[in-house]
Amino acid sequence: MGNNTIRHQIALAFLVSIALAGRLSASLNSLVLGDDAQGTNPKVTLNPVDLYIKKNITDAGAITPLLDANTKKLRGVVSFDANGRLSQNRGVIFDRIQVGYQTHADADKEGALVYNKAPIGELYNADLVIVQDGREVFKRNVSSLINEGVPLSIEDKYADTDNLRYLKDDDEVEINLEFPNGVVMPAADVANQYIMVKLSGFETQKKELK
Repeated sequence: MGNNTIRHQIALAFLVSIALAGRLSASLNSLVLGDDAQGTNPKVTLNPVDLYIKKNITDAGAITPLLDANTKKLRGVVSFDANGRLSQNRGVIFDRIQVGYQTHADADKEGALVYNKAPIGELYNADLVIVQDGREVFKRNVSSLINEGVPLSIEDKYADTDNLRYLKDDDEVEINLEFPNGVVMPAADVANQYIMVKLSGFETQKKELK
């Protein structure tokens, strides 16, 4: 049995456990738990997903939102749903995360860059924090997550989260960069500063009726 198959099975068992605890929307809880309300035959399946946001962080400092209620879905740039949410019945289980950095002379290049540049100290020492409904989903220093240079393999691009994390459906997600006191990213006259945050895991999808 391949690692991806095992990873999928573990994620599905985790999904059932959080549905049993009532942590998803009422609609998705019901679909995951199925007719017996125990999750032995869920009405959803899990598909691989990359959930990402790419953003210009020129001049960023203090606590800088990367994703919030004002964020719109944009192909190749933001894969969260409208207003920084996951739509109803779209829950995500993730166990890997990647942070990438790049610069460019011009603005509005979020979807045109390869995010493989070694980070400057300002970004390297910041914290990445993911919050949903007051719950801290994930927090780690960027120094543990950043993709430096050209990786040897796809796997090398990601850091493990050490345990499974989840984002519930139908609820706003916040992703923030928290910089050390007095630390600010360079201004545009130096270069436009870009970041990519990518979560790798699985998302729920309703099973097709036979």
